[in-house]
Amino acid sequence: MPKSLFLNSAPPLMRLFIASAMALTVSAHAMAVSSPQSTTTPLSEEGNYGKTCNPNEAMIASTRHGDENSDPVITCSSYAPYGVTGTMSNYKTPEPERGDDIYGNWSSAINEGKPSGHTYTCPEGTLMTGIKHLDDENGPTYYRCSAFSINGVVQKLRPGTVLKFPEDDHEKSCPAGQVMIGRSHLCDNDDKCDEEASSTYTCGYVRAL
Repeated sequence: MPKSLFLNSAPPLMRLFIASAMALTVSAHAMAVSSPQSTTTPLSEEGNYGKTCNPNEAMIASTRHGDENSDPVITCSSYAPYGVTGTMSNYKTPEPERGDDIYGNWSSAINEGKPSGHTYTCPEGTLMTGIKHLDDENGPTYYRCSAFSINGVVQKLRPGTVLKFPEDDHEKSCPAGQVMIGRSHLCDNDDKCDEEASSTYTCGYVRAL
């Protein structure tokens, strides 16, 4: 029976009691609705992430769904152009205090969200084997590059496919035969240089052995 008919069929005193009980129930329900909870993390932890490929592996793919608090998933793989597996090594004298090792060197800090955006390309003869970022979407980003050799000979990697995507929503992989050698974070307009702006990865390849 509809509530209005039920109330009208009840004696006056009963109608007053029922109406009061219904009002109390609605009020109690409103008080029980939980308020939105903050998902903001402390600045010291916000947006921090890092990925270093295993020895003799290079970055080949990146996936991210979410803002600066959602870490990207970086995929690495061994690189074997034309079926010949290569090896990674540092391309300059390692500085252990910066995290360098015998497999690669870290770049200096690059501001992720500076007004002009930024572009980083691994030095000639190297490919990308790691990335790390500190603080929020405007914090510093570091890139790790490694010399790529086949049978002891350092190989030149040529720019190939460029992958462009929204930084906060992407699943991108270099084509077969290519690995990552550079990254850019772009300013789509004057006031949008954050994690919603576009990024690119430049994939590279060895032309011939």
